[in-house]
Amino acid sequence: MTALHPGSIDIHTHYFPESFLKLIGDNAAAYGIEWKNTENGPVFLVGHVSTGPVNKRYIDLDTRLAAMDEQRLEMHAMSLSQPLIYWAKDDLAQRLTESYNDGLTAAHEKHPKRLYGLATLPMQSVPLSVKEVARAAK
Repeated sequence: MTALHPGSIDIHTHYFPESFLKLIGDNAAAYGIEWKNTENGPVFLVGHVSTGPVNKRYIDLDTRLAAMDEQRLEMHAMSLSQPLIYWAKDDLAQRLTESYNDGLTAAHEKHPKRLYGLATLPMQSVPLSVKEVARAAK
């Protein structure tokens, strides 16, 4: 492993837990989402926002850590990128949010000195957001 720059943190890096992507894929048709699996990862279109291909470095933690080592980064603060979850109705928005935040927690628990998560909220629903803030804080 290449020596890291002590204290080097990338605070703008995106992460897509597999469970989160699966929920989008499983619900794509019902929401009019164009979804295509490619050899480079899923590509999807939500409204006018296209995402992907979501390649392995955004999904697989070992691939992420290898890339971090190559870039000599000590830590990542991971967050959600487009298409976020604002397009989903409450039930799916809650499941997506919980899936995403649980994925962040699992990544941090597996690599507590290197991976941190910035929780996401279903901002289109104040009651769901308040509920998720309380849940995610635990």
